[in-house]
Amino acid sequence: MKQSPNVYVVVINWNGRAFLQRCFDSLHRLDYPSATFILVDNGSTDGSVGFVEGAYRDVRIIANPRNVGFCRGCNQGLRLAIQDNVPYVVLLNNDTEVDKRWLSELVSVAEQNARIGALSSKILFLEHRNIINSTGLCCSIIGNAWDRGIGQPDGEPWNKQAKVLGASGGALFLRTDAVRKVGLLPHFDIYLEDMDLSLRLWNAGYEILYVPTAVVYHHYSATMGIGANLWRKQYLNARNRFRLIMRQFPLSKFPSIKLNLLKCEVKALGRPIKDREYWKTWAEILAMLAAVVYIPDAIAERCKQIVSGRWRCRFWHMIDRERGFFEGFVLPEPSSDERTGGTCR
Repeated sequence: MKQSPNVYVVVINWNGRAFLQRCFDSLHRLDYPSATFILVDNGSTDGSVGFVEGAYRDVRIIANPRNVGFCRGCNQGLRLAIQDNVPYVVLLNNDTEVDKRWLSELVSVAEQNARIGALSSKILFLEHRNIINSTGLCCSIIGNAWDRGIGQPDGEPWNKQAKVLGASGGALFLRTDAVRKVGLLPHFDIYLEDMDLSLRLWNAGYEILYVPTAVVYHHYSATMGIGANLWRKQYLNARNRFRLIMRQFPLSKFPSIKLNLLKCEVKALGRPIKDREYWKTWAEILAMLAAVVYIPDAIAERCKQIVSGRWRCRFWHMIDRERGFFEGFVLPEPSSDERTGGTCR
């Protein structure tokens, strides 16, 4: 009987003690026999590490003395998977609950085709389990990315396996050899890091599939939507859009990209002024300045791709060229017993 390939499931955490029991309890209910669970803790002060050490003695822990950021924390888990030469590795948000067959379904699909570099799960909202959070990632010509199907009722359109442009970093299944070939997550802090990696996988000749039978439930994040975090979210999304374009979009498409980008950025700068939300305009301006500073790093990344033979663009046909910014969505208000706090992202 063929032995099941080992999979590292890496849970990234920062002061997410309130979520860890639900997450790790669901992981321990998996029917997959060869999974190793790893907690990467980013200097939590809420007792997260102590709780996991006491409750789940089989979990390997990487305890950072300070918060090194989401991307760097994920990369620690990816490096460990590469070092230990395991076939597959998953990056999983701490505020998730996985279905019993989640990992079995993913491995089954990955084992059928060596060209698969990443897999996207069917991610449903934890508070609204019949509503889609993500079935993969989409991206516009100006680098704005969003979750495929977000806010839509779960049902027949989302029950078919399909190729997708990107896989969400909230539950990102990766072939370790593919990561070894294309590199780790970029230092984006947070936002669009999963799209950047996905585009590199496509350019390296890999494919990304959505697997509807691999189900994850995700608590909708509130922590990046209040106070100073709201400004940071606006800034990082804008900054990383520019970085994504500069690093990964084909140079031959830059004339049309610049035209669309100019049109959309005028709206992004002007609308907040009209609405007297001046902080949004300021965040966009700082993101543009940061893009200029980032030019040498973007050039270095492109040179690396040329040297490694990954310069040919294989994803452009999947880019949405009609849309600039995603229009957003509205979730029903959760009941009082479903409000449980924030998340690591």
